[in-house]
Amino acid sequence: MGSIIENLNSVFTKLFTSIDQNVFNELDKLVFITPKIISDKTTAKLLGDNFLSGTISISVSIALGVLIFYAFKYLLSHLTFENVQNPISFMFKLFISLFIVLNIKIILENIIFLNNEITKEILSLGSGFFEGEVNFSSLIYKINSSLYILDSSFDFVSLDGVIKIIISFGIINLLLEYALRYVVIKVMCIIAPILVILKSFEDTKYLYTSFIKAFFSILFMQNIVAVILVISTKIEISGYSLMSKLIFLGTIYALIKANKLSTDIFGGISVQNGISIQGMMRGII
Repeated sequence: MGSIIENLNSVFTKLFTSIDQNVFNELDKLVFITPKIISDKTTAKLLGDNFLSGTISISVSIALGVLIFYAFKYLLSHLTFENVQNPISFMFKLFISLFIVLNIKIILENIIFLNNEITKEILSLGSGFFEGEVNFSSLIYKINSSLYILDSSFDFVSLDGVIKIIISFGIINLLLEYALRYVVIKVMCIIAPILVILKSFEDTKYLYTSFIKAFFSILFMQNIVAVILVISTKIEISGYSLMSKLIFLGTIYALIKANKLSTDIFGGISVQNGISIQGMMRGII
């Protein structure tokens, strides 16, 4: 029985060391989105750079279709006496939408840039007030300092071992969730021109509204994460107390719930992958 426990301890130690050394650097890249997310060759090609390429060309075609549909509906309204959107209002909205579509890449880059600047300010304020770098790597350093995990004394049947297992699987959950968020933001940027065009027509305006709420919600999430990182990495702990360990456990849980908080503020979609800490613990047990 003792040899089985020793083997399990060895396996868990290697697993957690690998997670600590590789995952946290990637989390910083996944969470803190920069304009580079839409400047790679594939995304830029899919988005397009003029009205003849990418989703921009699709949105221009949709705009033409919306215009024809509106014209037919407006003419028919003289026979059915149905209320339709004012022609001047419709043409003005369509013109503005087309202007935004043709400049969508610049607009998206500036929105993402400004959001990332807010994130940088939050992190730099934390670094300035408390001294030291604020990122996921500094967080794992404090967690491991509290849990004795970097040496051979790890024991998965101890309280420290159980807490570390929960935290490590929570980190894997974070990695999956933030990777999903990264992909969703990239996809939303690609289809943004199409949703912008739909705003000009009253019957499809709700799709644009839902898209905007979802986009800003999922983008703003990184600022909530930055605040949590500042608080958690700079919180004063006393030695290796149980309280400090529970605080770090709560930190991982708060990072997982950051998306829900952002969704509650702005509305929109959630990028939680459905894997909970409780569910992973049931799998372990």
